Amino acid sequence: MNPYQQACGAAIVLAVIAFDASAQGAYPNKPIRILVPFPPVGSTDFLARGISRGAIPMGGTREEFDAFIRRELKKYAALVKESGIKIE
Repeated sequence: MNPYQQACGAAIVLAVIAFDASAQGAYPNKPIRILVPFPPVGSTDFLARGISRGAIPMGGTREEFDAFIRRELKKYAALVKESGIKIE
């Protein structure tokens, strides 16, 4: 086989694979189960539960984390104040 035939063959294979992949439905089409091989109170369990609920783990400094927490507190304090929620 010459290089032209090989390139044409590879292009056909890739086109078939791409067409086959586009015919599939959205992945995942059923719940994904995460197995954590550690006790349910450790940091690994905490991280797995956060990821399963849609959290994205991020690294950063203490200052960045502190700024994030302060922004979230301000956001939710405004939400509580705006909605008129009272503690009984």
